[in-house]
Amino acid sequence: MACPAPIHLLRFPQWQGSDAHAHLAGGRAAAAIVESVLQPSSVSAVPIFEAENSCDPGVDAKGQSQCVRHLEAITRQARVARAQLDELPPSARVFTCGGDCGVEVVPVARASRLWPGLAVVWFDAHADLNTPASSPSGHFHGMPVRTLLGDGPPELLQLLPSRLEPSQLIYVGARSLDPPEQDYVDSHAVTLLSAEPASSLPDRLSAALRKGRFGAAYVHVDLDVLDPSSFPHAVARALAELLLPRPDPPPPAPMSLSPPAWPAHYRPIAHEPFGDGGQATLDTLARYVEADQPVVLTGADIVDVERWSDNAKVEALLGDKAEASLSFGEFLAEAERLAAGDSAERLYLQETMSGHPELAEEFRSWNWPFLLQNSNRHRWGLPDSNELFIGMQGAETDAHYDERHNLFFQATDT
Repeated sequence: MACPAPIHLLRFPQWQGSDAHAHLAGGRAAAAIVESVLQPSSVSAVPIFEAENSCDPGVDAKGQSQCVRHLEAITRQARVARAQLDELPPSARVFTCGGDCGVEVVPVARASRLWPGLAVVWFDAHADLNTPASSPSGHFHGMPVRTLLGDGPPELLQLLPSRLEPSQLIYVGARSLDPPEQDYVDSHAVTLLSAEPASSLPDRLSAALRKGRFGAAYVHVDLDVLDPSSFPHAVARALAELLLPRPDPPPPAPMSLSPPAWPAHYRPIAHEPFGDGGQATLDTLARYVEADQPVVLTGADIVDVERWSDNAKVEALLGDKAEASLSFGEFLAEAERLAAGDSAERLYLQETMSGHPELAEEFRSWNWPFLLQNSNRHRWGLPDSNELFIGMQGAETDAHYDERHNLFFQATDT
């Protein structure tokens, strides 16, 4: 019996191709989840270098723009990725977890060298077919496919061991093409598959692969291919006229607001032990969710609450940045001043932790399998934000309704 090919996970949270730092923290968190689920034979991580915006979109003496933002850092990272993949045996299958779409140039080129003439199936709302001259933004995440075809920045082309032909491309769900990209698709008869209707997509994709007589395929998935009304978390979202359309929802039923007093049937919120976080815990939580009742799971190990109950450690995590009117240190000092006096004023801190690359390692330490299992089981959708709430004793927020499902982790009650 043949042994399965080893799987190598390439962790590559590049952000410079899109100029969106969310790709850094999000890519690292996603790679941690993928690693726990995929259980790869080996793993390597591409270091992400500091980058300055070394150019601005403009035109050269010939009237063409040649700007690729952060090209030096992107090239250095691609060089490291090439060195890491060159150390793998030819039988290794590479699973790349980004990052922006620019991370694909080295893995796809490797696959093309090992399996000449393979199909490249590109699930993406965008074609990524711009050149440095045609790109309106200078962002490399719109250029990786054209680079693989041999029309990219020379600094990257010299790192690629092979080139693609237009006949190897199969796009799925592409619906936001710049005019130069559309011209290239039309002039080279590139295969475009609509995602509509979804029920026939597997058959249509299989037919395209058979027509091309492909013996192997590399599959790229950009999450912006999903309908943004059901998955709004992609960095570069595109309208979804062709992708998984849904009928208009029925009008909402009239709302009846409760009086500003506790309902007569109010009773204390139930407490249940978290246990080992296994099936018994999932079933316990499901029982309360299905009954639309809140529950406190005691002793959970999803987040390291000890780290978040130590003010000094929280301040070290958040740093000195003040995105509102106070930094965390200033908030603590003001809260202590108010608590020591006779003032009835109370401070309450609410800080989003999304978009903070310095918290990536903290997020990786969380029990994501438990969170995702619950989200999938109850159709909550993927977690889309993390927030920190800190209030002085006696601080209260106005009663309000949250549209999203919340999981709260209480670090301390003192």
